[in-house]
Amino acid sequence: MGAALIPFARALAAGLIGTALATGVHFMTLTSGVARGLIGSGQGLPQTPGLPLTAGGLALECLIAALPVLPVVALTVFAGRFLMSLGFLATWAWGGARLGTLIAAASGRTLGWGDGFSLVYSSGMFSLIAALTAAFVLWILAPRPL
Repeated sequence: MGAALIPFARALAAGLIGTALATGVHFMTLTSGVARGLIGSGQGLPQTPGLPLTAGGLALECLIAALPVLPVVALTVFAGRFLMSLGFLATWAWGGARLGTLIAAASGRTLGWGDGFSLVYSSGMFSLIAALTAAFVLWILAPRPL
């Protein structure tokens, strides 16, 4: 690999690490809280009402919600680890709001944008501690592009 491509490859690696961490945090938070009653209940998400929600389907939704982490972390890694961690937390919060809106609609409620995030992630300190731990792990593991 050329010397000019190495920083971009490292930024991509940081984005992939951040995406995996955000997916895991979303999945662990949802399966320990709000989505626990929906998995295996025969109920589906609003975009797939005929398909019951399974753990694999929920993991796919968590991955889709975490995909914006990849470009944000890949771009902010050039600005330093502090901004990279802030970018990770911001896109994690955005993905949590999206998942909260999906789960709220699946359970028959309609919420505003921020209400979905608070529904899913304000049930305890677990999600905040998990997100901060994921940001710290990203801080430690992410390769520096320079």
